[in-house]
Amino acid sequence: MIYIYQIIKHISIFIQLLFFYSLYKLKYVDFNWLIKNSCIKLTKLSYYYIKILQWQLQNKYLSDSDLEDFFKKYTDNVPFSDENIDYKLLDDLELYASNNGYKLNIINRNPIGSGTVAIIWKGYLNDNPIAIKILRKNIENEIKNCFNVIFILSLFYNCFRFRQFYQAIKDNQENMLEQCNFNNEVNNIDLFYNIYKNSELVVIPQVYKEFTNNYKNVIIMDFIDGYKFNQLTNEDKQQFAKAYNYFYNDSIYIKQICHGDLHVGNVVFIKTADNQYKIGVYDFGLVYKLTKLEATLFCKYMIMMINNDKKGIIEALIGFAFVNNDNEKKMKCINILLEKNIFIKGKTSGFNDVSEIFKEALKCNFKITNKNSFAILLSITSSLYLSTNFGINGSIANTFNNFLIDDTIRCD
Repeated sequence: MIYIYQIIKHISIFIQLLFFYSLYKLKYVDFNWLIKNSCIKLTKLSYYYIKILQWQLQNKYLSDSDLEDFFKKYTDNVPFSDENIDYKLLDDLELYASNNGYKLNIINRNPIGSGTVAIIWKGYLNDNPIAIKILRKNIENEIKNCFNVIFILSLFYNCFRFRQFYQAIKDNQENMLEQCNFNNEVNNIDLFYNIYKNSELVVIPQVYKEFTNNYKNVIIMDFIDGYKFNQLTNEDKQQFAKAYNYFYNDSIYIKQICHGDLHVGNVVFIKTADNQYKIGVYDFGLVYKLTKLEATLFCKYMIMMINNDKKGIIEALIGFAFVNNDNEKKMKCINILLEKNIFIKGKTSGFNDVSEIFKEALKCNFKITNKNSFAILLSITSSLYLSTNFGINGSIANTFNNFLIDDTIRCD
């Protein structure tokens, strides 16, 4: 339940946001000022609101260096306070390790990174560098409260025809809460580790399940040392693009598994002494297993992008996400989407494009294929943007085309 004071706090913040929006509409402030100050206010409620805002603004902030720099701190450096940290748990881990034949040394009590649901420390396990991931205290209640507030606000959203947006967010409540299930995440890490442990291009950390089995809010895994994206030169990006796009395409189209949160904060760039370029991948809280049909539809989607076939792109995404046996309604929906300014040449598809498809399909009474459809599409579009940011020679469509013809690609 949401307490009365929480509702009052939310109402107060949203009134301030409406004031900011009024200033923007009256042209007293610009769009970037509106977004930055709205984010600062929203952090007082929940960082999940920032995540939702990022989804909505992908098309804008990734083409605006000012907003992109602002949002970077919400990838792997989400602000936190002492109230979010269970310091006793850190002590308990060292004691447990000592009692079970391990030598665990947490370097210090200052985290090296922080995400929306967890905070990260660096340490050593038997002299092997490790990352220690611990859930923020009370994060599950915070997420549930966030969705409860969204439900209340949906009454107003419906008045302004935002029903579909609310429904899409509501359908992902389970996916967001799934990020707090560390038993599930360690199994996902183990799955990817076993698939790519012999890869020359991809590094997945080995996870130490025993700790999670005894402490459900903890994951201990190998630490992957490397560069962050903003530290790369253009020459580096060209080299790392091969490793990243191999992982992206191979995992979806060959292995049929989708990393659900593949943003720059979850990718480490490794350049070895002998000039080999690899990527390390973290954060497997959201992983989706695709059916052969789903993987095939995404393959069709990429081929349609290569051919700049707007109708083919829409048909592939509708085929993936929705079921409707009424061909007349299906063609009507596709024709409406063809008239909209989405999937145009030279523009990477994003959240807003996917959202438009969902809105029109729901209006035509299409049924969602599975509860993860929207989340998977968000993950794919997020990955498309990241791939495009390597960007030396264009779009993800080109990199997919290279994936099809590159004789170095193989199933590890």
